Amino acid sequence: MGNTNGHVMRTLSIAPRMPDDEFYFVAGGRAAELLKGRYRVHEVPVLRTKHKKHRLSLSGTIGQIIHRVTEIPAITSRLLDLMDHFQPDLIVSDREFFLPLAAMRARRECISIDHTHILKACHYSVPSHLRFNWSLTMLNDYFLFDHTRKNLIVSFFHPPIKKGCSDEIFNAVIRPHLEKTPPVRGEKIFVYLSIHGFHRLIDCLQATGREIVVYGSHRPPGRYGRVEYRSFDETKMVEDLASCAYAVINGGHNLISEALYFGKPILCFPIAGLFEQYINAHHVQKLGYGEYTYRYEPTKDFLTSFENNLGAFSENIRQNFREGSRDLVARLKTLSAG
Repeated sequence: MGNTNGHVMRTLSIAPRMPDDEFYFVAGGRAAELLKGRYRVHEVPVLRTKHKKHRLSLSGTIGQIIHRVTEIPAITSRLLDLMDHFQPDLIVSDREFFLPLAAMRARRECISIDHTHILKACHYSVPSHLRFNWSLTMLNDYFLFDHTRKNLIVSFFHPPIKKGCSDEIFNAVIRPHLEKTPPVRGEKIFVYLSIHGFHRLIDCLQATGREIVVYGSHRPPGRYGRVEYRSFDETKMVEDLASCAYAVINGGHNLISEALYFGKPILCFPIAGLFEQYINAHHVQKLGYGEYTYRYEPTKDFLTSFENNLGAFSENIRQNFREGSRDLVARLKTLSAG
C-alpha cells in the first residue's frame, strides 16, 4: 500500500477480517512503520507527492517520480524473489508503485483496492478552474498507478460508473476495532491535518469557544488555552473522533469515512492541487455531510453557518452513510479462491 495513514488504515480494515489468510505486505515509510510487529513487511522506497505552503509541489513531486523510476529494475527483481518464496494466491495493490510492475514481470495478475480509481471509472463534473489539476492527476494516475486490470474501489460516494467499465465500487471500509467504540455526542472539535502550516486555521477555530483536539501538527504535544496538541496514538485518536462534535480535516478519503461512520459532520480544507481531495470534499458538501473551503482563515460567519447546520448534517449521515467492509472481504475471498 501507499505511504499515507489512509492506505494503512484501509489495509487494517481488511486483513484482520481475514484471519485464516496469510499476508505479506509491501510497504515503505510510515506504512511500514505502522505494520511492523503486526505482519511481515517487505520494505520498498515510497513514491510520494511533495507539498509546499498547503499546495502540491510540482517540481518536488516530479523529482520523486524520476528517482523512483530509476529504481524499478532493482526493486521489482527483489519483489520477484519474494513472490517465488511466498507463492501468493492473490496480489493486491493499494496505490503502491512497484508491486504491480513486479507482477507484470512475473506475468501475474495484480488487482487494486483503492479510492483513486474512482476518478478514472466514474462520471463527475470538473470545475473549469480545476481542469489543470485534474489533468495532472489523471496523467499521474494513468502512468504510475494504473497497471492493474481489476480495480475494487471503496468510496463513501458512488458517482455513475462509465459504460463498459469493469471496475467494482464498494462502500467505505472501517477498521474492526472502531465497531467497539460507541459514538458520543460531544462538544470538542477534532482536528487532523495531514500537512503542516495550518496554524491560522486553529486560531480561527478558537473563535467558536469550543475545546479543540489537534493531531498531525508539527507542534509538540501540550495544551495551549482551549487547544490540545496530541501526538499520534491510534486508540486515543479513535476515541477523540468518536466523541467530538465534528471533525476538521483536509480531504483524505479514509478519515472522512471513519468520521462518517461515527456520524460526525465534517469541515474539509482540501490541499490545493490534489484533485482527489477536492472531489472528496465536494461530495461531503453535495451529500449534506458537511462543508469545505480552500480558505485557511475561515470567517466567523462561515463557521457559525456550519455549526448552525450540525443537526442537519448528522441526520443526513445517519440516513445515508453505509460501510462495506464485509462485502469487500467477501469479494476478496472469491478472488483468492479462484
